[in-house]
Amino acid sequence: MQPVQSDAEAHYFTSEEDGELSVDIVTAVAAVKGVDPLEMRPLNDVLDGDALDQLIRSMATDADGAVSFRLAGCDVYVHADGGIVVYGE
Repeated sequence: MQPVQSDAEAHYFTSEEDGELSVDIVTAVAAVKGVDPLEMRPLNDVLDGDALDQLIRSMATDADGAVSFRLAGCDVYVHADGGIVVYGE
């Protein structure tokens, strides 16, 4: 998958198996931006975090499945295996 911003640096994270994927995504983006996750726009303002969690769980058998969206100026790719890739601004 190619980022929207082709010159942006990729940062790789792994979602915790027992954690909430939406929390892991916000934490990853905050780490890339160097801000407190609580200072960011809530994920639910961009997309339904519960629906995202369900979608990723349903794709668990499809190793190539992924969802992408923008959050806080970053391109975010969430893979079916729990991998999170954030392309910074």
